[in-house]
Amino acid sequence: MPRAAKSAAIHQLQGTLSEAKPLTDSQVPPGRPRYPKNLSPEARTEFKRLCRQLEARRTLTEGDGQLLEIAAQETARYRRACAKLDAEGEVKIYIRLDSHGQQVPVEKENHWLKIKAQAEKTVIACLDRLGLSPLNKDKVKGAQKSLVDVASDTPGTGAYYLKHGTWEENADTLPARADGLADESQL
Repeated sequence: MPRAAKSAAIHQLQGTLSEAKPLTDSQVPPGRPRYPKNLSPEARTEFKRLCRQLEARRTLTEGDGQLLEIAAQETARYRRACAKLDAEGEVKIYIRLDSHGQQVPVEKENHWLKIKAQAEKTVIACLDRLGLSPLNKDKVKGAQKSLVDVASDTPGTGAYYLKHGTWEENADTLPARADGLADESQL
């Protein structure tokens, strides 16, 4: 079992430096992949749902398109297999021919069970790589902030005032002017 990480205070007391790498944002710009044309309506709904989740976490990029497509198709396949299994059952009677050519009913595992299991594995692997599993949710880096996001969080910019209100409402958050003047009335 690994040893617990030292806090910053303990590192300072012992005169050591932490080797842990801080989790920083990715250098990949955010973006939304194109919707694949070959998706069924059920898979398309799943594709959009996954995109919304990744956008909310700021991890969606244009490069995620193929992985999202696979996850959406396999989720639709998984749901179809579950519906078939509910209707037919996990064990099904199949007709086979014996050595004399006679038809013999044989109880076997439903073939949809294998399809369901394979789709389940693929969906879990895709969600894991996208950071949508409990284990990997903190391992995925957020996409690079867009210039609009950076500008809207910087006091003094036009985007900041559009997001947070007028200049008069935010005068106390403005950075000090280089010439030491607080406002235009002192000129």
